Amino acid sequence: GQFFITNTFEIPSRKKNKGALYNLSDVTFVLSAFGLLVNNLIEAQDKLKSAAFSIVVVGLLLAWHLNPRGRGSIREAPLRNLNRAAAVLMFQLLFPGFLLLLWVQTALFDTSVLKLTQGSIDDYLTCAYKYRYIHILRVPILRHHAIVYGAVLHAAVAAFLRSKKNGKNLTLPQVLEVFENAWDSEGFLSIEHEEKRKAQGKLAISSFYRREARNKDIPTLIEARFDFPLKNVIVTGRFDRVDIRLGSKVTIIDYKSSENIDEDRANAQAKESTQLSIYALNYWKRHQIIPEKVTLHFLETGIEGSYSPTKADLEKTENLILETAENIRRDTKNNNFVANPKYFGRVPACNYCAYNAICPFSLAKIS
Repeated sequence: GQFFITNTFEIPSRKKNKGALYNLSDVTFVLSAFGLLVNNLIEAQDKLKSAAFSIVVVGLLLAWHLNPRGRGSIREAPLRNLNRAAAVLMFQLLFPGFLLLLWVQTALFDTSVLKLTQGSIDDYLTCAYKYRYIHILRVPILRHHAIVYGAVLHAAVAAFLRSKKNGKNLTLPQVLEVFENAWDSEGFLSIEHEEKRKAQGKLAISSFYRREARNKDIPTLIEARFDFPLKNVIVTGRFDRVDIRLGSKVTIIDYKSSENIDEDRANAQAKESTQLSIYALNYWKRHQIIPEKVTLHFLETGIEGSYSPTKADLEKTENLILETAENIRRDTKNNNFVANPKYFGRVPACNYCAYNAICPFSLAKIS
């Protein structure tokens, strides 16, 4: 900074009979600062990073403003009598700070850190090409009616659980009102299909209400967000419900809207659920407590599938996440996501994929 400041040259002023000393670094500095700010606002992926860079730019512009050029300066102001040494000193103090903040932003906001959700991990494990559509290309589609139906059920369930936690239980009509207000017609195949699903949803909520009213367990966490780091990966997600009882006995519950499932299949799904295993791993990472039980609760039938995770299960889940993250980085770098749909029994995931109508590799098209 000092080198550029001390190398000035005179350029005629537009004002008559006046000259103004301008610094070559003025032009370079202002353009650089402006470019840095614009680049940051466009590319920053974190609000804190954007704010940090903006503060640096404002500070450097202030230092430039305080560097006077004497009579005829375009910055004639009450501060114009500050001497050049003060401006040089300010640059000498700010420039190392600027470099330090550059280092901090690289350390804290390293783009090599991959942010994954429980959903994105499951998407990649279901089919890498599906992950490409959703998380790389971000192809917009209408929500599937099953997603809409599940979201409405979750909204009504969460409203009742919050009232239960607060000791002021909502009545069944009040919970059904929440259900009605949250309802969305998007994605349903017809008016008849929508009305049928809405009626099924009301029955599911009524059954859940009766079961939960008899259940004396009070939820500790409801729709609670979480995140935890694994090396160069940040995993985020959200619990539907966490119950913590005396003795640090923890039960994590995830509500599902699936139909036609028996207890054996529910237990098998719970054991194989990447979502539940991530819940358990997060709780261990944050609290050094392995949940006593993780559960899938099927709202329409009340059937539950559960299992008790072990330390070995948590290590397996951690390795799965890290391996998946490396595969995503590789596929993203090479722009090569393979269509490898997971099978549910003999049925490929393509049959349930929202992108099967446009995917050139969809097995759902094979009759």
